[in-house]
Amino acid sequence: EHHIDPNVPNRVGMNLNTFRSRYADRVSISILPGLVVAQMLASGIISLYQVMSHKRSVLLTQIWAYRCQNGVMQVIYLAQVMYHLIYNSDLYLLGLGTGTLTTASIANLTCSFFAFSYSFINLVKARSGDQRLDRRFRLTWEVMQVAITLCVGSVLRSIQHTPIGSILSQNAEILRKTSARGAKYCGLNDACVLFTINIPTVVSLLSVALALVASLIAHWYGRGVSIQLGI
Repeated sequence: EHHIDPNVPNRVGMNLNTFRSRYADRVSISILPGLVVAQMLASGIISLYQVMSHKRSVLLTQIWAYRCQNGVMQVIYLAQVMYHLIYNSDLYLLGLGTGTLTTASIANLTCSFFAFSYSFINLVKARSGDQRLDRRFRLTWEVMQVAITLCVGSVLRSIQHTPIGSILSQNAEILRKTSARGAKYCGLNDACVLFTINIPTVVSLLSVALALVASLIAHWYGRGVSIQLGI
């Protein structure tokens, strides 16, 4: 159902039950995020085999070096998961904003976050121009990925049926077709929701922030080891 606020005649409000009936039935589990994760795991197994077949020391830094140098694959991973997040961003934001996030959406978002953050930071490292392997950072980042993925899934699960009102009140503009902006963006729909910040932007910012945390942890750990060794 729709309602119009007399104080804001160019915007239309929607009751949550409308979102529930229209949103929950549309979201199903997507194979793309899971497929990207499977590709990344397969790439890791292949890189491990190549390292071992060349009789090199099997260190995590060398496996990371191979992954980062193989920038083409990182671009493919990133492009695949970015497509999924951009295409489904509005549905995920509606689910979070109205408390109608489905279990399939949680699985999709968890896999997407892991794939995006992992490949994005790999690609940044590969294109940074720094040829020196940062072993401590890579070890820290690998370990953090497990914890981060579990935390993302747990947080999404805990807020699955809890509406985050600020997403719709502060980050969205609900338009009706009869308004000027509504005629531009709503197409054939009577009303539509236009978000200011989308899911890929949020995931990108979180990935960078977590990478910075990993860098700080690795730096502090390195200083502690150096002090203990008297270096």
